[in-house]
Amino acid sequence: MESDLRLATDPDAKLAGLGRTQISNWLTTRAATTWQPLPESQRSRIAALLEEWDASKDVKRALAFHAGIRPLPVEYVHRDLPAEVVPIKRKRKWWRG
Repeated sequence: MESDLRLATDPDAKLAGLGRTQISNWLTTRAATTWQPLPESQRSRIAALLEEWDASKDVKRALAFHAGIRPLPVEYVHRDLPAEVVPIKRKRKWWRG
């Protein structure tokens, strides 16, 4: 993932496009099988790359989650919802409390 992020942040448009494609593919097919925690040094490098990448907040948040970057940066956690969309609070019959 780190090498793909390096490509995605490259100033060359072709390389950046290749990196974005590879990250999208990784999130779709292999991200859920990331079991081993990354070393702190690698998580730091990935966090720095995420800061400079111009991807959507959702993609950055997903990558941060799978890389084990905690706490997630605040701007990755809150989604901007249109004004007409209001979260629905449903009664949970199974919930005791």
